Amino acid sequence: MPTNNIYQLTMKYLVDMRMLWPNIYAPYYVASVGCHLLNLRNRRQLSGKGWNFHVEGGMIPDMRLHLLMTCPSGFGKSYTPRRFISNNETGLLDKSSIHAVFKGYMTEAGLVGTFKEGVMVRGLAHTHRDSILCLNELSAIQGEGEGYAKLGDALLDLLDDGHVHKNLAGGEIDYTSYVTLWAGTQHARFRLSSGHGRRLMLLEFLPDKDQRRQLRLAKRAARGVTVNHAKLQHIWQAWAELKNGLDVKTVDISEDLYDFFDTVPNCNHNDEELYTRLAMGYALVRYYRPGDKTLVVDVDETIQTLVLQAHRWRESLLGDSAGAQVLALLREQPGGMTTTDIKRAAQTFGLTYGDTTDLLTTLIQQGVVVGRRMKTRGRPTTLYQVVDMMDGGGAE
Repeated sequence: MPTNNIYQLTMKYLVDMRMLWPNIYAPYYVASVGCHLLNLRNRRQLSGKGWNFHVEGGMIPDMRLHLLMTCPSGFGKSYTPRRFISNNETGLLDKSSIHAVFKGYMTEAGLVGTFKEGVMVRGLAHTHRDSILCLNELSAIQGEGEGYAKLGDALLDLLDDGHVHKNLAGGEIDYTSYVTLWAGTQHARFRLSSGHGRRLMLLEFLPDKDQRRQLRLAKRAARGVTVNHAKLQHIWQAWAELKNGLDVKTVDISEDLYDFFDTVPNCNHNDEELYTRLAMGYALVRYYRPGDKTLVVDVDETIQTLVLQAHRWRESLLGDSAGAQVLALLREQPGGMTTTDIKRAAQTFGLTYGDTTDLLTTLIQQGVVVGRRMKTRGRPTTLYQVVDMMDGGGAE
């Protein structure tokens, strides 16, 4: 039996704190911390005890699991990360000896560094190179326009192997960072290009009517629930014991795990790499006993659930994430929604009237939604319905 089951300690604590749906999103963050420790140990030889324990084809791979939570504005991009990084000694990592930093908004220059008047200004990925860094909004980093081209490459390098290199007018920036990135964004701002997507574990929350009510009820239930300092200190100590006792010499990945990956629909090699890292981090925080020389990475019911759930989110987000929001609203009203109703409802998700108009046009062109001209109170409008919820099909 494991002597340091941080996974179960964390899950139980979050339930005690009346966290909503703790078993859905929090496991990815716990596993990501595990991956962070493994990467530091493997690439920085954190404990100073020798050689790299995880290699692939003679190369030392990156083991970090970067997370991107996508949800509507005001619906909890930082809800789960704040449970880990609170900056007021109530977070699961605050005094755990694992350094973690929470920031709101940041440009990529602020993240990876830049030059100002010929002087290098170090970014947080440089000054906190061994940390977990949580950013509330990824879109501020990505930016737009030609001026972000070189910066975009630097972000890719940071997420990939951690080696950041930029040639700027003011000089050259070159360093290696082991920072693990946790970030959030909105569906309307979700845009991943140039390989960002395959470097990020994508999480999604697209609340339906019932889930929005559950959020309100969860806020009420959590009021008055105080921090259990004794249990929190126990978790901090468990992290410290794991970090200090991490003495892995080899990783044993079971064939059963690979067999399971083969059953995941449309799972490509990039997806499998992310899911393998997830399984490694999960195995560390749930089954590894400090001092063990081998990290056994096997498949259990929990990792199966986490992988399949992550894969569904991945397919949703890499498809049409903003359009999915409009579809979710329309599905709540089988009888359809007028132009005014759908635009007002979409504002709750941070979509402007213009955004919604463009999305409806695209969904109609795709044959997913149909719009029918009609009059309400004598005024012309359009009634929008999801085709597969209509009686008699979707012919207009």
